[in-house]
Amino acid sequence: MDYGDGTTSVSSHKSDGTELAKDSITYEKSTGKLLSATNANGIKTAYSYGDAANPFLQTGTETKVFYQDLADGTVKFLSDAKVTTTTAYDANGNVTKEVDETGETTTTTYGTGDEKNLVQTAVTTNRDGDKVSDLTYDYDENGNTTLEYEDVADTLSEYVYNEDGEVIEESEYEDAKSADSKGVLVSKTVSELEEADHEVEESSTVTQGSVEEVSTTQYDAMGRETESTDENTGEVTKTSYDFMGRAVKTVKTLDGNSQTETKVYDANGTITSETSSAGVTTAYVYDRLNRVVETKETADGTTKTTETAYGYADAQIHTLSGTKVYKDLSVETTTVNGKITRKTWTDGAGNAVRTFDGGIYTDHVFTDDGKETASILLGTGTGGEEKISISLFDKEGKQTHTIQNPKVDHGAVTVDDTSIVTKTSYDANGNEISAIDGNGNTTGYAYDDQNRVTKVTQDNISSTIAYSIGEDGKTTTSVTDAKGHINREVTNEAGLTESTTDLGDGSERISTTYTYDENGNKIKETYENGGYKTFAYDKKNRLVKTESYNAPDVGENTGERTLKSVYSYDIHDQLVEMVDYKVTGNTETAYRYTEYRYDSRGQMTGYAELSQEGQPTADDVSSHQITYTYDADGNLEKVTYPSEKNGVKSLSYTYNKDGWLTEIKAAVRSGSSTTEKVVRTYTYDAYGRVKEIKDYRNILGSGDKAVKKVYGYDSFDRVKEISSTDLETGKEMESYHYEYDKNSNITKKTEINNYPKEDGKKVNETKAYTYDKLGRLTKTVTTDHKNDDSQKTVTYTYDNVGNRMSEDDGTTQTTYVYNGLDQIKTATKAKGTAVDEVRQYTYDANGNQISIKSTKTGETETYDYDAENRLSEVSATKDGKTSVVQQNIYNGDGQRIQKTEGNQTTNYYYQDGVVSYTTDETGKQTSQNLIGTEGNIIGTQRYNGDNISYYLYNKDIQGSTTSLVKEDGSADAVYQYTDFGETTVTGENAAGNEVCYTGGIYDSTTGLYYLNARYFNPEDGRFLTEDTYRGEVNEPDTWHLYAYCKNNPVNYTDPSGHKAKRVIYYNKKGHGFKKQAMHSPYYKNSQVTFKSVIKKAQFKKEWNKIPKGTSELYLYLHGGVSCLYFDGSDLKLKELLALKKKKIKKKIVLLSCKGGIGDKNSVAKIMAKKCQCVVYASNYPYGLSYRYDKKKKVYYPRYGGKQNYYNHENPLKKYKP
Repeated sequence: MDYGDGTTSVSSHKSDGTELAKDSITYEKSTGKLLSATNANGIKTAYSYGDAANPFLQTGTETKVFYQDLADGTVKFLSDAKVTTTTAYDANGNVTKEVDETGETTTTTYGTGDEKNLVQTAVTTNRDGDKVSDLTYDYDENGNTTLEYEDVADTLSEYVYNEDGEVIEESEYEDAKSADSKGVLVSKTVSELEEADHEVEESSTVTQGSVEEVSTTQYDAMGRETESTDENTGEVTKTSYDFMGRAVKTVKTLDGNSQTETKVYDANGTITSETSSAGVTTAYVYDRLNRVVETKETADGTTKTTETAYGYADAQIHTLSGTKVYKDLSVETTTVNGKITRKTWTDGAGNAVRTFDGGIYTDHVFTDDGKETASILLGTGTGGEEKISISLFDKEGKQTHTIQNPKVDHGAVTVDDTSIVTKTSYDANGNEISAIDGNGNTTGYAYDDQNRVTKVTQDNISSTIAYSIGEDGKTTTSVTDAKGHINREVTNEAGLTESTTDLGDGSERISTTYTYDENGNKIKETYENGGYKTFAYDKKNRLVKTESYNAPDVGENTGERTLKSVYSYDIHDQLVEMVDYKVTGNTETAYRYTEYRYDSRGQMTGYAELSQEGQPTADDVSSHQITYTYDADGNLEKVTYPSEKNGVKSLSYTYNKDGWLTEIKAAVRSGSSTTEKVVRTYTYDAYGRVKEIKDYRNILGSGDKAVKKVYGYDSFDRVKEISSTDLETGKEMESYHYEYDKNSNITKKTEINNYPKEDGKKVNETKAYTYDKLGRLTKTVTTDHKNDDSQKTVTYTYDNVGNRMSEDDGTTQTTYVYNGLDQIKTATKAKGTAVDEVRQYTYDANGNQISIKSTKTGETETYDYDAENRLSEVSATKDGKTSVVQQNIYNGDGQRIQKTEGNQTTNYYYQDGVVSYTTDETGKQTSQNLIGTEGNIIGTQRYNGDNISYYLYNKDIQGSTTSLVKEDGSADAVYQYTDFGETTVTGENAAGNEVCYTGGIYDSTTGLYYLNARYFNPEDGRFLTEDTYRGEVNEPDTWHLYAYCKNNPVNYTDPSGHKAKRVIYYNKKGHGFKKQAMHSPYYKNSQVTFKSVIKKAQFKKEWNKIPKGTSELYLYLHGGVSCLYFDGSDLKLKELLALKKKKIKKKIVLLSCKGGIGDKNSVAKIMAKKCQCVVYASNYPYGLSYRYDKKKKVYYPRYGGKQNYYNHENPLKKYKP
């Protein structure tokens, strides 16, 4: 630190004295007033003092800002603007008016007399003068806030205090029309404090509607929490401390079962080791600056060692003006088990100008005020071809454009026809009001005064959303689509959905209602037809039983109980058993047991499914169990199958130093001997993209006969070509060439398939695709290059909500008629003017398609469903005779586990949600699929007595099977599909393969596809039943409950039968990041859901509405120790503790300052307990930016500053879409 004449400089140096960065401030010597501050990049902020009554109070700041614009195809990098803030004060020095950098103004008034320093009102307006917030406060005689009323959000909070000034009661109201009109009570927290012998016991009751949570906490004389009891569950947590007041042991006890966590500290008070309740021990080593330099995590006999090294180095960094030599960059290197996994080079201003992550180098370009404007992907080395992405920001720091593949010439950045540009515009509140995609299509949004979306417009087609709160405190959200059809959702005071209703055009309706217990757990789900499902929970609110009831018969009050599932857990809340029962009268018969096993790290090590009535023994489980082992990095290392037959017994996976899968080997058993054979190998290009795959087709025999698949990519890392060559013959057997538009829709696909034996069945064709402005497929032109380039054209038309109105293939014209619930009533097929067939459709009260009658054949297909609306039987009736075509049975997870067609029964067993193997009606194994690490089926074994046949799968870019290749290199079957998946199979098809279009299960007898949650009819291009996922209010294309892939089947797939669920919550702090993320290919492909939670009440509501099945939750929020900050008020500890428990399947990423601080009461730990999942959070303030590695399709959120992650995992690790 240097002191000069009115200037103070703070510099950071290397140990040899080399200066790394320098910040300086200037001040007025006579008064000490701060005049300016200049950061390491030379950005100066000037401070002014213009209040004569308060000469030492700052009244304004002025700072230079850097922003960009795109005009006439040229990017302009500008710094000619300055942002200012102004502050005014009253005579008491209280702030009366503040204007921030965006022009948002807050005007504050104060009381008189004893309340002269207490805020009475605080009104915030945006730059257009519209109110953003309007707060009014009341106080008691001690100056405690007793009332807080927010006029814009119509919310009111009341507080009651004890004699010590501590809050003992807090009530929150919505739909409050004034400070004197409370509105509807939605939440109430009551606390009681008792003190004895210097110890304090606090009892807290939080009530939200019918949901109540009660807890008791004891504190010792030093204010440390020593014991807490969750009165709802009975779980007691006791914490012990050492003589320094550090928590050394935590014991949780419930029903006599205890879980213990311990910590050990060094003399500096730093944790040196800790042991989890599962027995995982983590030891830490620190350097002289108390930074963690080594972490050793030990569990189940394996140790994961993570080392972090700190140093300095020069580097030649790529910029938009060529390369630049940076001196003395701060370099941080992370090594896991001896392999470098991440490395960052950071300049003196704290910007990470180069990163190495997952084997890929990326350079980053920042403005002087710290905004990342460009990322330059270099690949596996630093000298590779640059792949540049640009982000442009306005003066307020909001992202306005993204540019992929710009043209860069010595700092000049332009766009041309080979670039992809997206643009976003905002209103004065920072809400997105228009988004222009790469093709130039615009989506517009309108909002109410609470920043909720009220209108969405696409291609001049508008949909509206309305919100209302009733006297009972329930909120109704009404969505009106472009045809005037309405659906409604009613949520209670706790934010729990009580009903969803589709009203259509008013002539029909489908409604589902939900009831909850006092803990907010759903206990009943009732369908429109009167059928229902019940849910039961244990003390820890874990689901332990479900029962399903058919619709009631006429004259009876209750339906017949038909299904039951029972769930069991271990002490760590991991599911260990699911038992499914059929119920007839009072007789319960078990039919499927599912058993789960885990290691100390919580990784699944065993998974067994057994079809039997009696409780399985340990030997039973072992004989049916798929086992998993992992390496120290957590990568799947080996999968062992339970089959005792000859053939593949297990698969082993090998990774390179960057964690990329390079080889899959099989242990092949033949009699008493086992041979290791290579199943598949991968090679990658310089950008981490798959370059080549070799699939070995004769793993059951001798030799190494393989099919080589070579991949090529375009400038945007989209697959441009796939070529499959049989290495034994050297002949190209399949190839695919793709072209795309600027929304990455495939516009042309050329396919060659030489596998068919007959020349007339070989394929050489090009398909050209056309889309409308909503991204729906409207035309396909197929050119057959084998037949003189003859062409066939298929066209589609849709109504404004996505119902297919017509399909014309040039020979047959099909027209559709729908009711107000978007259900097909008729499909008429005509050839010219002559009607060839009319198909009549009917649906049940729950919205399930129950019949199709053909006037041409006279046949009626009938579909029956079980009590949970799953297709249970398909039958056909003609000339008064009915035959059963198919019967299906499901497990408690909704997976189809048995299919019977005629005399043939197929039993399905799963691995990670994918069919692993099948058995016949006698229980004999008929198949074993070989599955990769991404759930992709690579090959399959088929059993016929003692004979085994092996087939490998060839697939296109959508994951559709194109050919099934035998061991001799010929094809057992070749597959072709229409746009929506109508399937043609040629060849012997001895394997009886069912994995076809987009990897779905094809039921050839019905023509339907089983896509896990629902069945898809490719002929009509839609599902038979409604989607239980009801879409997002700001995304009209998610509202249609029967449509398949938004009517864009060429570019989207739907393996789950639902829309993919990934949820992002963000407030103002996360808004800029959200804009970057939502336009990235990662989130586009994942169809992520974004939720704006500017206000505390919005966050609480959205939290309570987190849907079942959500796998990942990201929180881009502003926070501190044991709290989250929102506009107008904070979400404090008690409110965090009162949040509704949710089940997040995988993880929460908490992108909030200091989210890990607070020990048990940190935001991270509270959420981990609430959601029973891993939480990633930082103990430090952070800077947030974003990068997407297009080559590997890997997303990297990036941070600036020191990090310390809860659970000692780094959220910077790659997340694959």
